[in-house]
Amino acid sequence: MREVACLNIDDQAPEEFLAALLRELPHMPLQRVRRVHAEFERKLTALRRSTPGHDEVSYSGPIDMDCPLDQIRFCQQAVEMCSREISLRARRGPKASEKAENKFEHSEDFRTIRFRDKPYVLTSQQAQVVQFLYEASLRGESTVSKDRVLEHIGTPNSRLRDTFRNSVLWGKLIVTGEKRGTIRLSIQVEEQRPR
Repeated sequence: MREVACLNIDDQAPEEFLAALLRELPHMPLQRVRRVHAEFERKLTALRRSTPGHDEVSYSGPIDMDCPLDQIRFCQQAVEMCSREISLRARRGPKASEKAENKFEHSEDFRTIRFRDKPYVLTSQQAQVVQFLYEASLRGESTVSKDRVLEHIGTPNSRLRDTFRNSVLWGKLIVTGEKRGTIRLSIQVEEQRPR
């Protein structure tokens, strides 16, 4: 069973899936729209490589997911929908909810932060982790290995998740990276003066 953007591809006809995707895109966070776009883009690239005559895709009639050319058509339509939504949002600017979702402030020592308009007081180790990830992101490192973070805070033999055992920030502010064993901040980091 395949799911994209909380929509199950296997449970419905391709046309119904595309119609549902079109309805859902305006309500999805921009980050999810980009992930859906990237997923379909990867699938489309793979299909084009493996399908001879892929430039002969017909844009009429029902989509038959057993036919590679129709799979290409399906992916192309999903990519185009996502691209339009991303372009529309870029022209329109972020919604207030997206601004609040990405809002992040910190004290000089990162022991006090404000995330999604809620204040949090962090333990010393939690503050070190957030600061390390924040500064790595400022340097252009989108993800950091968990081992490197644990070494930085002086606990190389523990689990990073245990540092945030009783905190809602694990999975919200600190999320897994693209590669296994990496983490990152869920926000777009911009240089700011501590509050």
